[in-house]
Amino acid sequence: MSNFESKDTADSQEKITEQARAILSLLQKAITDMHHIDELFQWLAAQLIEHCQAEVAEIWALQANMTGQLALQLRTLVTRDTTLPQHVVANNHIAEFTTRLFSEQRHYPLQAVKRLFSNYPASTLSRYGLNYVAGYYFHNTVERLSPARQTPPGTGRPVPFTLAILLFQHERRSHDPLATLQVLLPQTVLIAKNRGLLVVDPITSPPFSPYEMATPIPQHNPALHLWILIPHRRRENELLMSSNPLSRSVDIADKQARRVYSAIDGRKNMDALRRTTGLEAQELVRITKMLIAQRRVELYEPGGKLVNPVDFLP
Repeated sequence: MSNFESKDTADSQEKITEQARAILSLLQKAITDMHHIDELFQWLAAQLIEHCQAEVAEIWALQANMTGQLALQLRTLVTRDTTLPQHVVANNHIAEFTTRLFSEQRHYPLQAVKRLFSNYPASTLSRYGLNYVAGYYFHNTVERLSPARQTPPGTGRPVPFTLAILLFQHERRSHDPLATLQVLLPQTVLIAKNRGLLVVDPITSPPFSPYEMATPIPQHNPALHLWILIPHRRRENELLMSSNPLSRSVDIADKQARRVYSAIDGRKNMDALRRTTGLEAQELVRITKMLIAQRRVELYEPGGKLVNPVDFLP
C-alpha cells in the first residue's frame, strides 16, 4: 500500500470516528428526554439522515407474539423529503431485502439499488432519487428489546436485540455509512441500557431457545405491520354520505368510533390516526376492528393494495 493510500485510509477512519462521536455526544444529551426505545430509534434515524447524508433511514427489528413466533417489524422510518410517498420505501420488496439481512446475518455495503432489487422496485426507487442503499445487520447477544411502543398490552414480548438498518442515498459518498454504524451501534445500546430503555428482567417472559438467541431469523415475513396500514372508508358509505350529508357518521353509536371514523381520510396511516385522535393503541385497535366488522372501513397497504385485516388485527 502506498503512502497516499495509507493517508486516505487513515483520514477516512478518522472521519468515521468523528462522525460517530458527534452523534453519541448529541445522544448523551437527548437521551434524558427519552422514555421508550422507539424514541431513540426515531432520533437515531434522524441523525443518520443528517450526518450520513442519507435520504431515507429505516430501522427494522424482530417482533414476537405471546407464543414466541418471530416476525419482522418496521420500527422507524424517517425521510429527508417529507413528501416522499411512504409506499416507495415501505413495501414487500424492501421487507424481502431486510429479511435477507436477517437470514444471512451480514451487511450490504453501499451499492446501486439495481444490484440488489429487481427492475420494478429499483426503477421506482431511482425515480425518487434513491439510487444507492446500504444495509446494516446488528445483533447483541445479551440485551433484549421491548415490543414497539404502539403494541397493545398483552400481545407482544421481549425479543433478542437484533436490528437491520437501511440507508438510502441519492449518490455515493466518500465513505460507506456502515463503518459509522459499526462504531455507533454498540455504544448506542450501552447508552440505552444505562437510561433504562432496554428490558431489564427477561425472566418475566418465557425465554427463547439458545438457537433463537443466537440466530434470530423470522419464521415468516409480514412485510408490513398494522401501524403503517391506511384505513379507508368503504366506497358505498362515502357515496351514501355524499348524497345525504346529514348522515355523516351520526349512525355510529360509539362516540369514540365516530371520532375515529371522522378522522379517517384515506391518507393517514394507523399510527398517524392514533396521534390525531389521541387514543391509546389498544383502544384504536378495538375501534378499527369494530368499524371493519360494521363494513364501514377497509385497510390498505401504503401502495394501495387492500389487505385482509385478520392478518394484522389481534
